[in-house]
Amino acid sequence: MTKEKWEEIIDNVKKGLEVFGEGIEEEGSKKIEWIEFVGPQGKSRLEWIDKPRITGVKTLYSRRAGTSAGKVEHEESKTERVNFIRAYKWSDETRDWEEIDAGSFGG
Repeated sequence: MTKEKWEEIIDNVKKGLEVFGEGIEEEGSKKIEWIEFVGPQGKSRLEWIDKPRITGVKTLYSRRAGTSAGKVEHEESKTERVNFIRAYKWSDETRDWEEIDAGSFGG
């Protein structure tokens, strides 16, 4: 999904649905733009995620007497970025957001 398509989706949501929250969160080198709204399926949340491409994975092991522990480190590209969308629907049962297939929002 492109940034232009994301902005088009946001415009359509704002024009036709009741928006009750939106914002931008930054977690290190990852940026998440989000919007929450009430649609035909109830409360929904869309997220646009922009983060560095993962170029490698390192697994570090620590062996101490009686235990063994591991740690995974992701190597991130300094120049390449990836973007994608995630969609959630509010669940009254779990009182939390549950991820749904974002493909239905355009691609």
